[in-house]
Amino acid sequence: MVIDRDALAQVLKDFGTAAYGFIPPFSPAFRGGQIKQQGFEFNLSEANLLLTSYLKEKGREALELELIIDSGEVPETIGQFVKAQVENNLPNVGVNLKKITWPAMLQMAFGGEGVFYRMWWNIVTPGEDLYFLFYFPGQDPPHGFNLSFYDSKEFPPKYETAMAGLDANKRYQGVQHLEDMMIRDAVAIPLLHKTFYFLEKNGITCPVNGLLKKPYIFATSSAN
Repeated sequence: MVIDRDALAQVLKDFGTAAYGFIPPFSPAFRGGQIKQQGFEFNLSEANLLLTSYLKEKGREALELELIIDSGEVPETIGQFVKAQVENNLPNVGVNLKKITWPAMLQMAFGGEGVFYRMWWNIVTPGEDLYFLFYFPGQDPPHGFNLSFYDSKEFPPKYETAMAGLDANKRYQGVQHLEDMMIRDAVAIPLLHKTFYFLEKNGITCPVNGLLKKPYIFATSSAN
């Protein structure tokens, strides 16, 4: 609630769009702005009320947070933006940035050394089953890739049901229900949907990494 996603999208111009749910725009299950209020929209007054209530309950006057970010230009930009938003908009809250590599982050997660509530996520492959794998409870693969330590007993059977059917519309409805559950449980707070580019030739679709966006646009412009 304390982070202005639209402002972040402007900082990372053309990189992505503001996210309030887990399903990206290129999925038929995407609901756009319909879930904005449900998905923790920018609301400084409510954020300050929650902070005041928390500090009073814990008998504290200030709060220090550690934000762990993956190394790289984009994660660092997002981390710096989040730090500035929190410290400028919430009194008595400080944010310390800790930069680690992606393999180190995975080792921490699997070793139980840290709890990760992912704030953004890039999905390249357009498949509804992939949007939720990072929050799938359990110990064995693919369940073990649960960086947010999500422990809902309701979620796995709902997931299996949603992915089991051949009816696409029912699958889309199922993943929307999963998205509602995750927003309700607040196991992660999405900030951005990354913008992806795709190459299509002879019936083959290939996602283009965002780092290759400028060469791709230049190449297609030259070809035209």
